Amino acid sequence: MIDYHDDYTFYYELCKCLNKEIVQELSIDDLMCVALMQKDRIDMLISQKEAINKSLNSLKRSSNIPLYINIPDFVAIDFETATLDRMACALGIVVVKDYKITQEFYYLIQPPGNDYDQNCIKVHGLLPANTEQEPTFDQIWPNIKHHFNMKIVAHNAAFDVDVLRTNCRYYKIEEPEISTYCFAIYTKYFCYISLREICFFKLMYLLK
Repeated sequence: MIDYHDDYTFYYELCKCLNKEIVQELSIDDLMCVALMQKDRIDMLISQKEAINKSLNSLKRSSNIPLYINIPDFVAIDFETATLDRMACALGIVVVKDYKITQEFYYLIQPPGNDYDQNCIKVHGLLPANTEQEPTFDQIWPNIKHHFNMKIVAHNAAFDVDVLRTNCRYYKIEEPEISTYCFAIYTKYFCYISLREICFFKLMYLLK
């Protein structure tokens, strides 16, 4: 019986670059393996979609968690930290206006002393070499502070806000007064689905 699992990596990479020319060069066995892998992938996505629908139905039945959040204008942020005391080493910013992404920014930030904790490196993969020539938080602050006048959305807002405040205090920057919305409130409803899969199914419509 043909089984693509014996050479999973080969067929996985093959599926990603499949085109008419490649198909014509494949053997019947390889074509069968590709077809089986694609079928299994579709079955998995259908199963994931059913799981998401189940979670959405559970969410709708909740009396204290809104399903639709009317926030046409907001800024989504995501900090990465170099140390356990939450000194920032990277920041992603996405500006949304009238439900449309209008700007995207990504900053590498040199933490104090360019020091990193190994546990933090394991989370995001950034190394001291990535930030040794980058500006410090106080140097990028003038370029980003205006974003925090808008509604701030994050997957774990408590963490990101604490990183912001920690770095402001370290560099003696006046802490901004911000309004936040935390997407992590939905995590318990999607505990068996990864954040990547949530994004794949475009569940960010919950913010619309």
